[in-house]
Amino acid sequence: MKLFSVIRKEIRAVKSQRISILLILLYPLLGTLLLGLAMTGTDVTTAPVNIGIISNGSSLTNEIASATQNFNFIPYSDLIAMKNGIKRKEITVGLEIIEQPDDLTSSIVNVHFDNASGFASGIFVDYIKTNIQKIAHEKTILAISDILSTTNTLSTNLQSELGKLSNFRTQLDLTENSLDSLDQKINSFDLITIRDDIDTQQAMVQKYKQKHNAFKSQLVLVRNEYTTMYSNYTRWKNEFNNIKNNIYYLRNNINSKKADLENAIIQLNAMYSQIPPTIQANYLTQLNILDSINNSMSTWDSTLTSIDSSLTQIENYQTQLDHSINQIGTVISQLEQESYELELALTNAETATHTMETQLYLLEQTLNEAKQIILDGKQSKTAISSQLNTSEQLFLDLVPKLNAFKQLNAELIIAPITINFVPVHVNSRLTWHIFNLDPTQIGILVSNAITITLILTCVLLTAIVILLEKSQQIPLRTFMNSASPFTLISGKIGGQLIIAILETIMILVVSVIAFGFPLSTNFLGLTLAILLIGISFIALGLIIGSFTNNQSTAILLSLLLIIPMLFISGIIIPLDLMPPAISFISSFLPLTAANNLLVGVIVKSSSAIFLLKEISALVGISLIGILVTLLKR
Repeated sequence: MKLFSVIRKEIRAVKSQRISILLILLYPLLGTLLLGLAMTGTDVTTAPVNIGIISNGSSLTNEIASATQNFNFIPYSDLIAMKNGIKRKEITVGLEIIEQPDDLTSSIVNVHFDNASGFASGIFVDYIKTNIQKIAHEKTILAISDILSTTNTLSTNLQSELGKLSNFRTQLDLTENSLDSLDQKINSFDLITIRDDIDTQQAMVQKYKQKHNAFKSQLVLVRNEYTTMYSNYTRWKNEFNNIKNNIYYLRNNINSKKADLENAIIQLNAMYSQIPPTIQANYLTQLNILDSINNSMSTWDSTLTSIDSSLTQIENYQTQLDHSINQIGTVISQLEQESYELELALTNAETATHTMETQLYLLEQTLNEAKQIILDGKQSKTAISSQLNTSEQLFLDLVPKLNAFKQLNAELIIAPITINFVPVHVNSRLTWHIFNLDPTQIGILVSNAITITLILTCVLLTAIVILLEKSQQIPLRTFMNSASPFTLISGKIGGQLIIAILETIMILVVSVIAFGFPLSTNFLGLTLAILLIGISFIALGLIIGSFTNNQSTAILLSLLLIIPMLFISGIIIPLDLMPPAISFISSFLPLTAANNLLVGVIVKSSSAIFLLKEISALVGISLIGILVTLLKR
């Protein structure tokens, strides 16, 4: 009776927490529906999916589009735009098609995908890869079919090819005659006479070069003397211009001074009557001197005029001399130009003779090589004739082999082995259901939903109820009421198990109605598995509740225990993908053992002997939890 009282008390404690009742109702319902909808997913073979593509209108683009009927291809101008489209979730996968311009190089398809989406994009990548491989398979079949067709044609035309071999033998004989004729023409070349003519031309070029160099030296001396003469003439011309300018200025000054002197004489004559008689004689003498000077200056003007005439005549001579000097400079420049052209011509002639000598050397080598080639050709003709006989025999042996090869099937060559995927565990489902889920996934859905729901509710509710009882001193009053610790723990486990069974029933009802979970499941084995899993999870809650003093600490500690187990239990990421050390540690965790146990009962319908490891792990965790709780209390 005390045990049932403890169980009732445990259930009442849970009922007193409205949030707990809400979690008990929502966890199975939402967890099962959301997990089932997530597992329903998208059938990449039927659902429309956006695929980005970069292509220059290649035929491979149309082949991929026709092979994947339900994909919506979105073209992009460049790779950066397509990658941005993947980042913005506009497309799931991007295809960069690089088709080679010829058939000798395989085309390239770069599949760009968002590796941040985990397994999701990998599914589409694998599907795209399968379709591309299918196209490659079909292309290979077509290529092999062409090969077989070509083989058939080759087999048909092989007899005519044998006839061509005989004609080729005749052509070899004619070629040998042509080689003999060519050998005679090569021997008719007189290279020694050609080389003597080239040497004579080189000697003449050297002789003219020496004469030109002497003329060029004389021309340089003439140019230097002309430059010196032109410099002296220019200096004399400048001095003459200075003298001419000075005479011009002197004439102007004399005329100006003469005019001033005449004005002064006139003024002095006018002043003669006004001077004292005593000095008139002397004054008159001075006037006569001034008149004499004025007359002398008049003679200077005629002299300067004569000088101007002489200077003008000199200027005329100077103009003629300028013309002569310029003609001399022009002649010298023409001679220099002709000398340069002559030097260039001699250089070209020398280069030409050297080139002719080089070409003659190359011609001699070529003729020697031609002779060797003729000799080798004659020897090769004998070898080719022998090889033609061998080839003819090979053709005769090849005909029956080609006839056998053209009977082969192209499909058999490409795929000599047919692969069929047969699942080991075939699950049934009810005909009526709301959501369409792969029947092979229904058992996994129920197993995961039960496992996740039970570990969340059993661990958290057990720990929270223990802390609630601690705050109300219920364990102390119960212990004072002569209830044994084992009775208390058994009642607490029994009360929590009732809640766990109710949640499991809700999950099964939702799975049956929403996803068609079959009613033919081994419910006895499922019930025993639920009880064992529930007890192990409740034992974890007992440990957490016994060693914590408030609800927040209990919740955080519970999540610290649950969340790592979710990631490495195989529910989210398969254990086969984990490192061996992590996979080994995960196999002993309660969540892993619970999930494997439910999968074994629901999906695999395994007997207890195949699930002994999981049962042992859960039993061990349950005993450890109960023992630790008894010692703590």
